[in-house]
Amino acid sequence: MKLFLIYIIFLLSFFGNFFVDLNLIPPHITAMNEIFIYLLIIYSLLLKSKNPKTFNFHLLPLYAFFIFVAICSIIINKDLSFQPIFGLRLVLRFYIFYIALINLEFTEKELKKINQLIIFLFLIQLPSTAVRFYFYGFA
Repeated sequence: MKLFLIYIIFLLSFFGNFFVDLNLIPPHITAMNEIFIYLLIIYSLLLKSKNPKTFNFHLLPLYAFFIFVAICSIIINKDLSFQPIFGLRLVLRFYIFYIALINLEFTEKELKKINQLIIFLFLIQLPSTAVRFYFYGFA
């Protein structure tokens, strides 16, 4: 389950916009990536529910300070709409993904599979960038 969710997150992040540009998938499918991140954090919380003291909220004070500053900025700038909150959500999903990853206990075999996927995505990044540059240019 955890490998499946991680693979889906990485693959949607890498290929999502490309498939949207080709009109192969609708644009709202890329929002599924965030849902998979939330499912992964719930899964990691369920795995650690037997011993909650072992759940690691690494860098939590730093992110709490970040949220505090962001909320103060929203109040000071009198922008009490949902737009800043949704913008904050987009930034914090990476922290949530990070927390989920460090709290899932991976075997060496699972780590090798994840690394192979990352290496594969890294190796196809250069040709895909060249093709996009050829068809779309810098813009």
